[in-house]
Amino acid sequence: MKDIANQAKQDFIKLKESKPLIHHITNFVVMNETANITLAAGALPVMAHANEEVEEMGTMARALVLNIGTLWPQLIDNMI
Repeated sequence: MKDIANQAKQDFIKLKESKPLIHHITNFVVMNETANITLAAGALPVMAHANEEVEEMGTMARALVLNIGTLWPQLIDNMI
């Protein structure tokens, strides 16, 4: 158990040092909360939903968070 805790600590240190850009495609209900959690973890959130932004964000972001709790047609297209 101690090894897991030490590894988690090291991973969070690396996360805070690297400050990766995380692209969130999510609904408006949880957008603020997910941005704050991402910031608290040491990463940089971006919530780009426009068709014109999604492709570029895909090349810049280090990770993608998809929230499929509340979907609408444009959001589905952008996720694909």
